Amino acid sequence: MTEAASTECRHCGAPLAGPYCAQCGQRRAEPLALTRVLNDAWRKLGELDLRAWRTVRAMTTRPGWMIGEYIAGNRTEWANPAKYLFSAATVYAVVVGLCVDPELIGMRMFGATVSAQSVMVGIGALAYLGFVFLLVVAAMLRAVYRQRFASIGEAYVAMLFTYGHVFVLLTVPALFGAWNRAGAVAAMAVWVAFALHGLVAEPWWQRLGKTLLIVITYLVASFATVMLFSIGYRMVAA
Repeated sequence: MTEAASTECRHCGAPLAGPYCAQCGQRRAEPLALTRVLNDAWRKLGELDLRAWRTVRAMTTRPGWMIGEYIAGNRTEWANPAKYLFSAATVYAVVVGLCVDPELIGMRMFGATVSAQSVMVGIGALAYLGFVFLLVVAAMLRAVYRQRFASIGEAYVAMLFTYGHVFVLLTVPALFGAWNRAGAVAAMAVWVAFALHGLVAEPWWQRLGKTLLIVITYLVASFATVMLFSIGYRMVAA
């Protein structure tokens, strides 16, 4: 029996009554003709580019609205928040490693001055740790805005998008060799406040106080996570 004539899902074995499996959701297997492979790849690439560009544009102009749309269930138009952070952090790490002088960063990892390539890897690794410490930040965001976020998961999505977009913003000056640690923290604070402006209706002074609390939580959680990571690395390497 050929793939085209198959009446069973190739993934879970359930009977197929249409183009998708009702049990696991996999598409009906079809012969892998070269034209089909190329067309599928081109379509997926186009969808990825379109979603990424649409998300970057919305997170730049109306982050609160876009995050609210995603939380409300409109997820087809936007990039996945975890993929958005991962992609943005990866691009940022590569750009910093290639375009920024390591001496400008003054980065020392585990007690030794590192090369540009190590800076690239190090910044990328530290950026990816955001998936961990943003859980703490999301818990704080949920605590101060319980009326807006029904769960920590919703708050986590908001922080993934916000943190990821900060890397998008910082990539622009990094292309010209500019890098500043204080500027990175300031960008995070500004974009948290900007996103909350579109997510929550409250007086600006209340939002400002809560933004400061969230940013402080971010600084403490990120520092603690990096320290634990460094300690664990030294223990493994010893």
